Amino acid sequence: MKTSLKLAALLAITLPAAHAQDFEDFDNYRAEPNQWLGLKDKKFHLNSTNDQGNVCDIEGDLKNNRWEDGEGCTIDFSFLENGNIKVSVPDSASMKCREYCGFNAGFEGTYRPEPAQCSDKGTEQMEAKFQAAYRAKRYSEAIKIKETYLQQCKTFVHWLDELGQRNDLAISYYHAGDNAQCRATLQPVVKIVDNDEGVSPILRESFEKQKRAVQFNLNKCK
Repeated sequence: MKTSLKLAALLAITLPAAHAQDFEDFDNYRAEPNQWLGLKDKKFHLNSTNDQGNVCDIEGDLKNNRWEDGEGCTIDFSFLENGNIKVSVPDSASMKCREYCGFNAGFEGTYRPEPAQCSDKGTEQMEAKFQAAYRAKRYSEAIKIKETYLQQCKTFVHWLDELGQRNDLAISYYHAGDNAQCRATLQPVVKIVDNDEGVSPILRESFEKQKRAVQFNLNKCK
């Protein structure tokens, strides 16, 4: 979200999702919040980013629920009865498939259908509604928008994005006059900002912005 310089000190700047583009034609699935799978008919796109900022990116066409690059990489797609999709690599193809990934990044896992409200488009729509309510000082409405989003989408949100979402929710509680709930909203992320040695250089700048916002908001909510 874009904010004025004054508002930026209070509100989070939402990070882009793990995949760089918004593939509107795909059905979206997530394993971990930073592991994305897009499917459309037989076409697929796998994209993942680990906490060090290293990426896996693979796309192609499935044949009998399998993809092979002709150079040794084989990926199997198992369509489960509950609607999930298991993505796996035979041991014999592991080394070749790793050539599509940066250091320590991976894409194997069980992918769940991503709810529409948790997709890039759904998140953008939520942010627009939240911003409109916040700027109009309709803080109870802004709180409801963010709380609903976090309840529905927490397992699909990257930890750094969650920092931003909680900062927005906390400062909304502050303006609504509920300092106790403001502090409670930030408690789940206090340990993250207090123990930041594992944050990669790639994520450091965005993390520091969110860390400052957490500290600022906690001070406001005393």
